[in-house]
Formats: sequence, C-alpha cells, structure tokens
Amino acid sequence: MPPPPIPLLPGPWRPLTPGHAAGFSLRLAALLAQAHTHEGLAPHHRVTNLRAMPLSFYPGWAVVEGEALVEPGLSGTFDVLYGPGLMWLIDGESRVLNDLNAGSVPRDLARYLAAGAIQGTGDTGSPHAHDAAGFIASPLRGLDDPATGADFLRFYCACVWGEEGPFMPVESAGSPVLHGLDAHDSGWLGRLRPLVVSRDGDELVAEGVIAYGRSLFEARLRVRDGRVRMEDDAPIAADVLPERVNAAPLRDLRRTQE
Repeated sequence: MPPPPIPLLPGPWRPLTPGHAAGFSLRLAALLAQAHTHEGLAPHHRVTNLRAMPLSFYPGWAVVEGEALVEPGLSGTFDVLYGPGLMWLIDGESRVLNDLNAGSVPRDLARYLAAGAIQGTGDTGSPHAHDAAGFIASPLRGLDDPATGADFLRFYCACVWGEEGPFMPVESAGSPVLHGLDAHDSGWLGRLRPLVVSRDGDELVAEGVIAYGRSLFEARLRVRDGRVRMEDDAPIAADVLPERVNAAPLRDLRRTQE
C-alpha cells in the first residue's frame, strides 16, 4: 500500500463537493498557466482528493489541499492558500506569507508574483507608504489566543521549506510525519509534546519539537509582526524519519498504484 498523504497541518479537513472541486480545478489550471508558476505542477496534471480547511488565524480564509498525478505511478501533495483577492500556490517560500501578514501584497498579483520570480525578493514596500486600497488587507488575527497562535505556527512552519523540505511540528507519537516508523523503543518519543505558546510583550514565543528532513529538533520560535524566526534549536534524533521527496510546489512525492 502506498503511504497516505501527510496533511499540511492537523485540523478539520473536509473533502470538496464535486461542484466546488470542479470550480477550484479550473481556477488552479488558470493559475498554473501563468508564467511565474513552478514547473513541478502543470495545468495538464490530474488533481484528485481535493480537501479544504478553514484557518483560525485568517478568518474567512482556507487552505485547499490535493494530490497531483505528475506521471504514471508518481503523485505529490500540493496546497493552495485561498482568500479574498488571493490564490497562492504554497511553494516553500516565505515571501508571500510575510508580505500578506504585513498587508504588503498588492492586489495586482500577477505583477507582484512575476516580479518576485525575477528578482527573488519580496520587497514590495508598505501599504502605509502607498495607497492602502491597492493592497490586500492583512488577514492575520487572534494571535493573543494560544490555540490560534499555535495554529498559525503550524501553518507557517509547514509552508516554509529549507533545502530538506518543510519544518513541521511533531506533537505526538501519532503525528503523520511519523507514519510507518517503528519508534516504540526510541527515547525521543517521550520528548514529543504539543506546542507551548506564550506571549512575550507584543511577540509570540513557542517551544516544541520540529521535524526537518529526516531529523527532529527541539526548537524555540518567535513571531514578530507576522514573521517567524527560529531562535534556538537542538537536535534530539538524527536520520530517524522516513525520507520526504519534494519538488516545489509539490511535497511528499511518492510512488502509488498506477
């Protein structure tokens, strides 16, 4: 049996109805046809198993996830951030998230995304220095609530990739990241715990275990103005996780039954 997809983050995922799935697929194909999108996912790739989840920290927004058949017997998972004025194919880069949280994403998305692809930068300026009506208002809300803050960190970490893929919190032995791993005798299992989130003035601080590549780290994260940085990390287990193969914007490429 092929391994099950690893969701971007835990939560109440719901399958799209056939009508919503058809409409979303058309919009996704139009997005993929634009020149600035990634080669890993193309309009002709068949997408299936579309599901969506609302985002507590972006009220009125959702993330849509699905599987793409990129060649016979090879599938990968993709995620799309979906909200008023924005349809962004999550690709491992932090630029769009940082600009969105700051209210600095222009409503002229095609020009914004194309400029970033050429320049490799998210320096779009501040809406306070321009006409605020020309920017998408920051949807980020509710980080004073620890549960919402933890949701935001899970989302942000999973959306931002390093050379070895996404950074994903591992909060219990039942985490999908550990699927298929026989770790009952592993000493690091006892160090897994839910993210501990607290306020530090105007900032948010969290501590927990992060999976990156095939290793696990205890990490301290800080959220300031919608940006997340890792203040400290210490390895607790190296080369223990199943290998994950990613090709932006697809993650977890895996062989499936044809």
